[in-house]
Amino acid sequence: MTTRIRPFVRHRRAVLAALGLLTPACTVDESTDLDPVEDAGRGGSEGGSAGDALPRPGRSDGRAADAVAGAADAMAGAGDAMAGTGGVDGAVRPPRCEDPRPILQVGSAEAAPTGFVECANGSINRVVAEACADPMPPGRACAGEGGSCIVDADCTAAPYGRCLYWGVDAPACQCVYGCETDANCAEGTVCMCGGMAGDSYPEGAICISAYCRTDADCGEEGCGFSASDNGCGYDRWLTCRTAQDTCNANRDCVESRAGDECLGNPGAAFTCTSGSVCGRPLRVEGRALVAPHLERDDWCGAKHVASVEGLSRADRERLAACSLELAALEHASVASFARFALDLMVFGAPPKLLADTATAMSDEVAHACTFYALAAAYGEASVGPGTLPLPASSLTSELHALVASVIRDACVGELLGACEAECIAAWAVDPAVRSVFARIAEDERRHAELGWRSLQWLLTLPGAPGAAEVSRVFDAAVADFAHPDGAAEDRLLSHGLPSAETRREIFAAATRDVIGPCAGRLLAQLEAAVRAA
Repeated sequence: MTTRIRPFVRHRRAVLAALGLLTPACTVDESTDLDPVEDAGRGGSEGGSAGDALPRPGRSDGRAADAVAGAADAMAGAGDAMAGTGGVDGAVRPPRCEDPRPILQVGSAEAAPTGFVECANGSINRVVAEACADPMPPGRACAGEGGSCIVDADCTAAPYGRCLYWGVDAPACQCVYGCETDANCAEGTVCMCGGMAGDSYPEGAICISAYCRTDADCGEEGCGFSASDNGCGYDRWLTCRTAQDTCNANRDCVESRAGDECLGNPGAAFTCTSGSVCGRPLRVEGRALVAPHLERDDWCGAKHVASVEGLSRADRERLAACSLELAALEHASVASFARFALDLMVFGAPPKLLADTATAMSDEVAHACTFYALAAAYGEASVGPGTLPLPASSLTSELHALVASVIRDACVGELLGACEAECIAAWAVDPAVRSVFARIAEDERRHAELGWRSLQWLLTLPGAPGAAEVSRVFDAAVADFAHPDGAAEDRLLSHGLPSAETRREIFAAATRDVIGPCAGRLLAQLEAAVRAA
């Protein structure tokens, strides 16, 4: 990569100032801290690699700084570039299902069909609705662990409930519900019987979002199954396939290095997509949750009309798909901050943290509108969010789990998002794209500051984790971002679509320049308080 990444010292000063930890030792030469838009006008492309241009400042006090900075060094040289967003070489692939193979139910003595079929091209369609032979959700039954339930009898919100040890980041006893037929599922969802058809197909009966119910709703193209890996599980839904689909299954995207998931949304073609860091993810039972897309124009009111001059149809589709993905993440961030406000109130948070959380919710609404508008500019239809399948109760009532969530999603995730948006704003040639990402960079930095201040306060509460545990959580959070998704190359970087390699270098620089030093000083403060007590 030939685009220079600046040191993110401005973000480090902002976080340390928010924590009340800014000292003369933290100041740096202002000449190295250029405004992203001003820097773009100076010709941001230089010879050599971005890693060569990155300074390596002295590490701050505290064990976390050494560990996190070491993780950043490992991140900087990790892995090959991962595939990016968009269609498969711009080609339209025949979406019709040939040689369908029935997917059979797990645990069915008569090898009953699930109603889903796997096509010769790798796609999965729902042909008919079938009753599930085993409607109970699989998993490990609780044996006294803490959580929201104790026995199966506690799970009565829907049919076929079990009290299972559930979750990834902070597993606990939780009610999980299965289904026998579509009638057991809420409006807008259908029952998917457990079967064996790859990692993304569920092994137990679950209700999934449905914008079509069977092939009969979609004519000749079929009712297609999408499953997006959020890092902790899968979000699953059904939508009609179209004659404009550019992929049939994930293997099309991986083989062409155009992305890693072939996903469809209402009113749009199935296209290759990949993940990104922007906004605070909404996690439920350890899984990141987003709403499917829906044809609507009320989320595109504040138009940011990006220029499509010189872009091929394939590039426009790729940028539209990326914008929709970011829009869904920002939309989910609204709910994430709403839940965070309730989490803070459970522990008696001060008013400033609650007021800033409310402001962050408003920011995320604006971000979502912006990306839906960009998607409309690149694409051919106005799209907004569908129903967000958020459980009625999903608060984080355990202090250690809340601390881990704040570190992962705010102190690390939102800071990385702010730094990435700042770089994209600096490199963008389209004024609309530059304006969008410049605002997001500032907003996400404020959200990250809120996260760091919330963490600082949470660590003063009785029963809060100690420095060693917090340091381990920081290490794990940084490692989670060590292999970001992205485009295969930086051809569309000036339109806001960086490659995986560029994103990895941004994250390494941000970890080294901001997260490591700030975590080190916060942990040093915590250890000093323990010694003083």
